Amino acid sequence: MKVLVNAIACRVAGGRTVGLNFLRCYRESGFPHDLIVYAPAGVGYEELDGGRVRVEVAPPVVHQGLARPWVDHVWSRRILARHRPDVLFAMGSIAYPTRIPQVVLYHWPYAIYPEPEVWQHMSLADVVTRRVRRWLFGGRRHHAAWFAAQTETAKQRLERLWGLDNVEVIPNAVSLPPRGDRAPQTSAYADRIPDGKRALLCLTRWYPHKNLEILLELGRRIRDEKLPWVVLTTVSPGDDRAAARWVAAVDRGELGEVIVNLGSVPMEEVPGLYAASSGLLLPTLLESFTGTYVEAMHFGRPVFTSDRDFAHDVCGDVAWYFDPHDGESIRSTLARAFDDPAEMQRRVDRGLRRTAEFPEWPEVTERYVRLLERAGGQR
Repeated sequence: MKVLVNAIACRVAGGRTVGLNFLRCYRESGFPHDLIVYAPAGVGYEELDGGRVRVEVAPPVVHQGLARPWVDHVWSRRILARHRPDVLFAMGSIAYPTRIPQVVLYHWPYAIYPEPEVWQHMSLADVVTRRVRRWLFGGRRHHAAWFAAQTETAKQRLERLWGLDNVEVIPNAVSLPPRGDRAPQTSAYADRIPDGKRALLCLTRWYPHKNLEILLELGRRIRDEKLPWVVLTTVSPGDDRAAARWVAAVDRGELGEVIVNLGSVPMEEVPGLYAASSGLLLPTLLESFTGTYVEAMHFGRPVFTSDRDFAHDVCGDVAWYFDPHDGESIRSTLARAFDDPAEMQRRVDRGLRRTAEFPEWPEVTERYVRLLERAGGQR
């Protein structure tokens, strides 16, 4: 069977991780199918070319939003006609307008979260862009033979909101570095934490749905009440203008002593960053799946996050949950947790056991392949 893998949308963050790990495990497996992969340049895909995996670099124009009609109706049709695949693996959450059987990897949460809280803080340009993508998702959903969702919550929302009956849950694997004694004992970032303070790690890029604005309110409460906490953030002001504005707001509010922004952190430094922290703090408003929760549990760190369905799906009874729109709810949740070290240790222990429940990449890769084979059999 010949499979065309469209991974052009998997170039940053979690999408890139999924794309690279799927292809890496496929190369190391004994599956008999030939994969032709169209992928973004310069983010690691070229290194996976060889054997039954053939990687073609997509032209830069495919990443331009205004080029979407050309990509979908001209460029993609050309490559489908050139390769004549038996099945298409669309890894960008939206099906392509083709009669070729396709499996769509669904990991774009905006299509299943119409709640106003998700949309009201975006710029007009962001709202328009995401509304158009949501419209495309809905209009093309019938082109997919199967959707692969990463959580049961996403599956249920796809079924309820879009009337789908062809959603398969394939849990996301998480690439975890060796734990050793839970986490390294030293970190290059330890000197950024004031003496006597507990560091709460908010490990994320700036996105509207990450709800980082609430950290400004929390930071003022920490400062004014002289609480023994500091929040570590990893926002790069060079990512976009909104990220730069958020970093400027931290400085303008004189919050630099309680919100310590580290900028972008290399992956190899992440274990040490967890070692320097006393917990993960993530006030996000929506996710399809975030490996950050699992990383924190893996390294034996408590999780403090939003009281939302996607968070409960991944964290269960391990995390402490708060109202992500209320700085006082976050403050009181943190205080309650740190005032009960015995309960905190019980939840940390449950988190360590919970990480063992998540599949590893070879298993996840096999499940994707079996779903592609089912779709190919429906040709």
